Parts: sequence; structure tokens; C-alpha cells
Amino acid sequence: MASPPPITKPISDLPLHFALVLFPQFQALDVFGPLDALNTMKRLYPDIPLRLSILSSTLSPVSTSSSPSPSSSSSTNDNSNSPPPFEQKILPTHTFTSPPTHPIHILIIPGGIGTRSTLKSTWSPVVDYLSHFFADDENVKCLKGVFTVCTGSIVLARVPIRNYKDGGEGEGEGGEGGKELKGILEGIKATTNKRILNLAKLEFPTVHWQAQARWVQTTLPLPLSSTKSHHSIQLWTTSGVSAGIDGIFSLISDFYSPSIADFITQVLEYERTTDSTLDPFACCHI
Repeated sequence: MASPPPITKPISDLPLHFALVLFPQFQALDVFGPLDALNTMKRLYPDIPLRLSILSSTLSPVSTSSSPSPSSSSSTNDNSNSPPPFEQKILPTHTFTSPPTHPIHILIIPGGIGTRSTLKSTWSPVVDYLSHFFADDENVKCLKGVFTVCTGSIVLARVPIRNYKDGGEGEGEGGEGGKELKGILEGIKATTNKRILNLAKLEFPTVHWQAQARWVQTTLPLPLSSTKSHHSIQLWTTSGVSAGIDGIFSLISDFYSPSIADFITQVLEYERTTDSTLDPFACCHI
């Protein structure tokens, strides 16, 4: 097998700390598809000090199911009259109230059934955490990108942020101290699972939802309270479920190199889509 292409960028320029935010009823492939590409990159480049943090409301395992098993013993009891849940669980490393101390470079927000508007109790802790995260200037300055999969962009769109104007005080009365609040994706190009695109447009009409997009890459301006200005990072929003795999390769290509992204696709035997507008599923649902 050919050797991996060398990393030519300084390590200090690379995103090294990825943070995944989780909630009950997340979509498995939204998480495991992108993570396996990152797992493979770490295996191919063991000297890169990559770090993964997994955050949720508690340190209890987070399930893909709406009816997770109460314990491992009951879920494997062959004598039980009720069928066990069909689920996968992830064990968080941190909670939203006790996040990692190392600076986070990339935030990953998956989608899933748990993002539905009727299930506020599942996604509101994520929104609360992200709202506090983006309100901290040090977090914003260290952040290099935000990456959403499927309806993870809906969760992100629910996050309120300060609306400072560059070089001046924010206007309006919607926020604390007279600072106006707005949705973080207001006026930003984004995409999501095409099956719920029309609902997304109704819930967030000020987001520039892209119908024909496997993923959308753009810049996201985040407010800095210390200077009443903005710091721009990279934003990837991907379409439904499997699109997150193509999106993460776009991220790897941008931050690390196109040759590294291509090599990982070969290792995974994955036929990658490199055209972000090539969306074969848009016509099926819109």
C-alpha cells in the first residue's frame, strides 16, 4: 500500500481538537461517518495530536433510540417477553456544564429524530451550551470551524447570538444590556436534509437555505464582545445523513490538504462526491 502523503502545513495551523455535541435519538451515520474519516486520519498520521471530546447533558450513554434500554443486563435478557431496543450508544467524555478545558477547534453537530421541534427537551441543552460557547470570546477566537450534518443545521439555527455591528455597539432591545439577539445562521447560506427543507424555511425564513446542495461551505461571522466586532470561521452544513461523509472530506481537504483527503477515501474505499452542488436527492424531496 502506498504511503500517506506528507503533511506540509504547520501543526499549529491545523484543527486538532474536535468536539461532538450529542443528544438522544441522534442519527448514527451522521456521527460515525465523519468520525470514521477522522479516525482513519489519526491512524494514518499518529504523530498529529488529534483530540476528540464528546459532550452531552450527562455522562450517561447517549442512545440512537427513543426507548433506550435501562441497563445492559435487561437489554440482553433472552428470557424477556419484550424485545430489546435496537440501538447504539455513545459514552460522552464531558458534559455541557463541565466542558473540556482544551480549546475547541471544530464543533460537530449531528442531526436525527431528536432535533424535531416537538422534542425540545432533547435538543434544547445543546442550544443552551452552544449559546454560552459562542458568547465566550476565547472560545470564538480558538474556533476554526463548525460542521453540521443533516438536521444538525436546524439545531445550529436555533442558537441566539449577539448582533454587534463591526466597530459599534449593537442596537435594539432584544438582548441583555440593549444588545440585539439574532439567530446564528440569519443571513447565512446553509443546507439540511432535503426531506425537511420546506419546514426549515418556515421555521427559519432568514436563513438562505440551499436546495441543490450536497453540502454548503461558507464563512460564519461570530461576535466578539471585547471589540464589538466579529471573528469569521468556516462553516460546513451538509445535507441528509450520508452527505456528512462528503462534507468531512471537504473539511479535511481544506484544513489539511486535498491529497490527504483523497488518500483517506482510498483507504476507506469510498467514492467521494467533490462537487458540493451535485445533490441527487434534492429532486426527490423538494
